Amino acid sequence: MTRTMITVLSVLSVASLALAGCVGPEQAAPPAPTATTSATVPATTTTTPTTPTTSTSTTRPPAQPRVPTPPAQWSTREVSAPFTGKVPPTPTLVGIRVGAHPANGFDRVALDFRGMPGYRARYENTVTRDGSGQRVRLPGSAYLQLVFNPAQAHDEQGESTLTSPPVNPMRVGYDELVSYVLNGDYEGYVSLALGLAERNGFVVRHFQRANGLHTVYIDIARG
Repeated sequence: MTRTMITVLSVLSVASLALAGCVGPEQAAPPAPTATTSATVPATTTTTPTTPTTSTSTTRPPAQPRVPTPPAQWSTREVSAPFTGKVPPTPTLVGIRVGAHPANGFDRVALDFRGMPGYRARYENTVTRDGSGQRVRLPGSAYLQLVFNPAQAHDEQGESTLTSPPVNPMRVGYDELVSYVLNGDYEGYVSLALGLAERNGFVVRHFQRANGLHTVYIDIARG
């Protein structure tokens, strides 16, 4: 083989290797891009601020009114609760309060005691004084009698524990509560009669205050 032919073959071999080096990488399939997976990562971080911790405070319910709402169903039947304490001391009546609650549809009578007595509330046809049986002419068309036992409305000296004891009928003139009278403080019983416009349903509840007094209150539905 002549030197010229050897030179030509060497040139051809180098050219073919160079051509193969250019074509090889273009024919190989490129790997799947990894950028698509990394692009989804920020999506998880952007959703984090959509659940702020302060959102719960905006849904907090408003404070409940201090005046309890009466039940949907009123009743005219007798209501009673037994005495569960010990005597002495005898539960003592120290306050009587009345109030009108037209927005809630009832009138209220509240009695404050030192100690919690048993009680009974029921409608009566007439009002009489404990002990004497004397009839009391109480303004109103219906009479709701409250009786507390054991209870008293006087101290050891026999003086009333009420600032202004309503031993005579007290007229208030509300839509339902017309008047009331303390018609008994006798031998461990305290009686309070309510003169009402109508024989409507009522409810009796009680609770103890922070100052230790026990409050029994009666709500009477308005007509």
